[in-house]
Amino acid sequence: MSFREDVFSKILTYITVAVLLGAMLAEAFVIYRERIAREETQGRLEAAQEGIRELAETRRGLEEEIAVLQEYKELWENRVILADGEQLALLRKNLHARTSLIPEEAEAAAVLAVEERLREKEEEAGKKEPEEEPEEIRVHLTFPDPENREWLLVLNDQEGADGFWLLYAKAEDAQQEVAVEFLYEVPLRRSDGGPERDEMDRIVWNCIAYNAGTGWQACVPEGDEERQ
Repeated sequence: MSFREDVFSKILTYITVAVLLGAMLAEAFVIYRERIAREETQGRLEAAQEGIRELAETRRGLEEEIAVLQEYKELWENRVILADGEQLALLRKNLHARTSLIPEEAEAAAVLAVEERLREKEEEAGKKEPEEEPEEIRVHLTFPDPENREWLLVLNDQEGADGFWLLYAKAEDAQQEVAVEFLYEVPLRRSDGGPERDEMDRIVWNCIAYNAGTGWQACVPEGDEERQ
């Protein structure tokens, strides 16, 4: 074989090898791209499956919350019906007229709440303690108008199956801008389910707790004697 033929043969060999290497590189690139695409697809699929699981859990949670809200809705609908009833209207009028049923310790707690609020306002304003003795704060709590149905609610069985009504009430002093919440217990007669009355034919109210803004405090029911 001549020198020219030998060189030409080597050139063909190099070209063939280069073509084969190029084909191999192209095939490897295609395989790499396919692998990347499969991994991306698998990642999207796993993310979609995780999203579906989260949505299913969210749906179950929402269904549970809807069931709970439905129970509260039915409960409050019953209480609204009761709030429109004659018995509770009678109780509102009765309690509105009997501020003597507000325990003295509840009014004392209201005074402390007002003092604390005024002290915080003075501290925010950067005022120093006054040299003169501050005026005594007086609080006179009263129950709202009986036509307002929101300040007295029955918290237990509206049919009185417990033998008493547990009532939430709120009294306020608009001038001092303070309000106190109460829990009252009204015993019911077994004969007709109406509120029990004392020897003076007054509805029996037992205050069992109050909240002047610092948490509920138990109180011993006092006699229903009118305070002057």
